Amino acid sequence: MKHWIILSAIVATGLCCGFPGAPAHSSVSFSTTELAPGTVASYSCDRGFELLGPARKICAENSTWTPPGIPFCDGDLNHPLHSHLRHQSTCILVVRSAVSLFHSPHLSPPTIFHTP
Repeated sequence: MKHWIILSAIVATGLCCGFPGAPAHSSVSFSTTELAPGTVASYSCDRGFELLGPARKICAENSTWTPPGIPFCDGDLNHPLHSHLRHQSTCILVVRSAVSLFHSPHLSPPTIFHTP
């Protein structure tokens, strides 16, 4: 019964943080279905991107998200999109943007090839 009274008070007074925003190349999940005070928003970036900023925000009692602002998903150059790695004694990283990194134990440093 207490849970119903608390939920009714939240709905009746309109205490809700609203959607906290999400950066490009990300997903956000919530600890509850209502965006009421105490709700936690958790951010994660798509494969190939790194989260810069807070990974979690909390809906505060004053209906604002803490900390303020929206995190950012930055492209991770260690894992280029649309790429795969082949290796034996020679490593070739093939990236669909027509840039390849070629490395062989006989060459130093690795060589980058651009094919238009």
